[in-house]
Amino acid sequence: MNYDMQQKSSSQTSPKPETVLVMQAGGSLGAYECGVCKILSKHDIEFDIIAGTSIGAINATIIAAGYSKKEGIRNSVKRCEDFWMDLAENIALPSFLPYKQRSELAAVHSLFYGNTRAFTPLWVMPGGMPFYYFFNSPYLYDISRLKNTIGKYVDFTELERVRSEQKYKDRKDNGNNSVTSSSSGDNGAPRLILTATNVQTGESVIFDSNDIDIKADHVIASAGYALYGLPWTKVNESYLWDGSFVYNTPLRAVTKASPKYEKIAYVTDVFPRKQEKLPANMPETYHRVRDLLFTDRSIQQTKEISDSIKKHLSLIEQMHELIMSNNNPNINIKDAKVKSRLDKIEEEYNNLVHNERGLIMDRIIQIQRIERAGRHFIFEDADFSIDTITELIKQGEEDAEDALK
Repeated sequence: MNYDMQQKSSSQTSPKPETVLVMQAGGSLGAYECGVCKILSKHDIEFDIIAGTSIGAINATIIAAGYSKKEGIRNSVKRCEDFWMDLAENIALPSFLPYKQRSELAAVHSLFYGNTRAFTPLWVMPGGMPFYYFFNSPYLYDISRLKNTIGKYVDFTELERVRSEQKYKDRKDNGNNSVTSSSSGDNGAPRLILTATNVQTGESVIFDSNDIDIKADHVIASAGYALYGLPWTKVNESYLWDGSFVYNTPLRAVTKASPKYEKIAYVTDVFPRKQEKLPANMPETYHRVRDLLFTDRSIQQTKEISDSIKKHLSLIEQMHELIMSNNNPNINIKDAKVKSRLDKIEEEYNNLVHNERGLIMDRIIQIQRIERAGRHFIFEDADFSIDTITELIKQGEEDAEDALK
């Protein structure tokens, strides 16, 4: 056996890294992610995987489903912006009030009266009272309107077609014993990954367009944020809430689902990690606590794991080259026992090297939302007023341009 030849084939040039877009939870702050996507589209960035949780899952689904080979994500980004302008409400508020007070009133309006295209409070029903449902129902809002609105902007049969193309592509690649560098379908359409949380087990649940036909219920299940009174969704005998209860940034779901390829990840980060000003009252304290709870540590953890894996793989590859070299005087490859052990080492080496690269982040580009002066209050993620939605989209565009520079 020529181990020089085997070594060359096993340590072939690593495939091109996958480019990944990851979007967080954040309620109405998801409009910021829409702005980010507009700029990524403007720069012709193509994605192999698009992943999201909660409102990020809705954005991700719209972007992935609207992909076309000719236009990439341009058309789907326009569709995503239309979705957000559809959700935006023209609430009559006194123009003389500062923006912060108007935004607070808009959030209160959404919490008490709902959103005409997203969620309906149970107490708007005849005889309904908020406190009655608070103590007699596990949720406070009906989200059938949101499901219908998503259906206006997502063609779920298109996601099924992409999955069929991907399955054909995988069979073709396996038949040719070739290594591919993309999770997307033959037409370049991105793979879609969404996350939810099992209410009863507390475990993260991953919906992957490579494995299942993603439907509206999967998207809605990813966005059931229970602390704001949204309901669970039953999918395949499991009761599911928002994916942010486990990971607000589904980077780990991406690495688990696609373990063979290094990643270049664009991550939208809508909850500020840093805040210089200390809270001055309990609402500001709750607001800061909320930011810290949603500031996902998995981004930093992924960076640290990635750096560690790079070092380990480099060491293992050097050791492999040394062991497998025909010029190594300490190894008699004609000995049957030695040959058998080398075969096992080679097999484990190939498995390790090719299946650990998904944990490596070649780059993580974070587009981070910073709260601007006069925009800081606890329920800003419930403000669906048209002024705020428009401003968030614009801020996402500006921050994305800065991050790409």
